[in-house]
Amino acid sequence: MTFAGDLDFHGGILEIEIAGAAAGLYDVLKVDGLATFAGGLVKLIFLDGYVPELGVSWQFLVLNGGFRGLDTLAFETFGLPDNRSLTFAFDAVASA
Repeated sequence: MTFAGDLDFHGGILEIEIAGAAAGLYDVLKVDGLATFAGGLVKLIFLDGYVPELGVSWQFLVLNGGFRGLDTLAFETFGLPDNRSLTFAFDAVASA
């Protein structure tokens, strides 16, 4: 999904479906304007029995116009075995 302008995300739920690590196998939210987050939940839903290997990452947020408030988001995973967990990290530079 692409937003050509700004995005204000206040307390909603963003579901990202992941069926693999290659481009096209997972959802992407692209925002060309400023993305402002104020709470909310990101659900990563693993499909078709896909279990990621150690070190796999996904660029599911593409925030071209800058962002605010990523630290206000909560993350949950669905569809992973009980003995698997994820670490969430962002490779980005915050805008002013």
